[in-house]
Amino acid sequence: MKLTKERLKALISQEITNSLGYYGGELSSQRKNALKFYLGEPLGNEVEGQSQVRSQDVLEVVESILPSMMRIFTQGESIVRFEPTGPEDVAYADQASDYINHVFNKDNNGYQILHTMFKDALISKNGFVKYYWKKDKEQKQESYENLTVAEYQALLADTEVEVVEVEDTATDLDIDNQDFNEQTYNVTVKRVKEYGRVCIENVAPESMLVSKTATSLEDCNFIGQRVFKA
Repeated sequence: MKLTKERLKALISQEITNSLGYYGGELSSQRKNALKFYLGEPLGNEVEGQSQVRSQDVLEVVESILPSMMRIFTQGESIVRFEPTGPEDVAYADQASDYINHVFNKDNNGYQILHTMFKDALISKNGFVKYYWKKDKEQKQESYENLTVAEYQALLADTEVEVVEVEDTATDLDIDNQDFNEQTYNVTVKRVKEYGRVCIENVAPESMLVSKTATSLEDCNFIGQRVFKA
């Protein structure tokens, strides 16, 4: 039986409603209370005229555990290391290790990502991180003077270039005591360069929706991220 678009929407809606992390669920309530305990906020059951002292044991425990967890993953020079399967793979494994560590620690703030993930896990029962290929564009304006016809045509053939302004000019040449005029161009262009990079980001636990029957991400029939669009 072919799955129609309407049926697919209904199945997804059902999974969202039944998922852990859905609005008003038990897990959401537990996370809200845990955050209150961590921040030392009023719980709403205070009695006027009685002591308003609030213990911050949760904050103290979380902050005391975090440094130990961070040291486990960050005390070495590399977070990731690829092991070669043979002598011929040694150079490639070293290169792959250097690249992945650069992407995690330099292109992305690896230390802060780990710190946030562990803190989320300690307070909200789960810490989530996502990675994806992020495309972006870089735009800049360039100016060229006295381009020959061949140079001008080559510039027009560049797919990253959009001509903003062009001025035809003539350059006087003296070849063997004879005067010649060569067609030249003064050009202003807008260059738009597309590039991509691996982007690694923390995801707030309250934004994640996970199937109730899942014991791990591998056997999870449904997982999603709740995103608010402006």
